[in-house]
Amino acid sequence: MGSINLDLSNVDTNNGGGWRTLPAGEYRLMIVNAETRPLRSGNGTALSLECQVLGGEHQGKTLFENLNVIHSNETAQQIAQRILATLLDAIGIPRNGLSDTSQLCGKTVLADVKRSKAREGYGDADGFQNSIQAFGSVNGAAQQPVAAQPPASAVAAEADIPF
Repeated sequence: MGSINLDLSNVDTNNGGGWRTLPAGEYRLMIVNAETRPLRSGNGTALSLECQVLGGEHQGKTLFENLNVIHSNETAQQIAQRILATLLDAIGIPRNGLSDTSQLCGKTVLADVKRSKAREGYGDADGFQNSIQAFGSVNGAAQQPVAAQPPASAVAAEADIPF
């Protein structure tokens, strides 16, 4: 065991110690980690993404996103799956082709980032949180998935989703 001699008397531990969310906007991100995990509530499974901002004034900042891809609340699940579908489209993975979260790591995408008030006890020093609303291709045009198109009946059913 080693000894440690630190003076932490001036470290601010209130409200996240001054941590701040990113301003709303479009960011170029690299996905540096992706994993699935059960939700603490027991209501489903989240896809947790850790992304790093590439370029601009916020270069190197980390953004975390948790998508409730399997959830007992159908609306929450649909929103998360819609965002995940935009990610797969942006990086050229067919919507039925994601078999391992490692396929997402190292990919660079554009992200539409929102900043909103967080629930009590969550968020940055000002009480805000970030969330990703959609992903896009870095070259400006969404890459086309390689998978075959869904049957017309599936497309009609998808049109009924209110998002």
